[in-house]
Amino acid sequence: MLQISNQENQGYLDSKDLENFPCHDLRQINFLWVHASLGRFGFSVQKNIYQSLGGTSKYNDKVWEDFGDAIGWRVNKSWMDSTINSVTYDTIAPRGHLPYTPFINTILITSYNLYQPTYYILFSRVQTCKL
Repeated sequence: MLQISNQENQGYLDSKDLENFPCHDLRQINFLWVHASLGRFGFSVQKNIYQSLGGTSKYNDKVWEDFGDAIGWRVNKSWMDSTINSVTYDTIAPRGHLPYTPFINTILITSYNLYQPTYYILFSRVQTCKL
């Protein structure tokens, strides 16, 4: 995804990169995940889980935390560390656990001095691309 977005040097995708990610490439990546996992993993699977919890194109702390709990990115109210080593690459992983993309950046909300994940923007793109 970094290569497709020409952000390899930057090392992450920001909200603008996600909003403009090519649908064709997103469909292919999603297809590979969904097909190889027999429907357990993929961006479309994650989007469906996110939306089932009340997620929309607007960020919501509670929904994001519930999403993290549902797919195993949060355990005992703590987010897993951002290294790829803390991800479970096995069928025992919760539905939607993968793909995990640590290179999707967070944005700083300066008025509150808080970091907000931008991953949910990817779900909006998944919706736009009709995955």
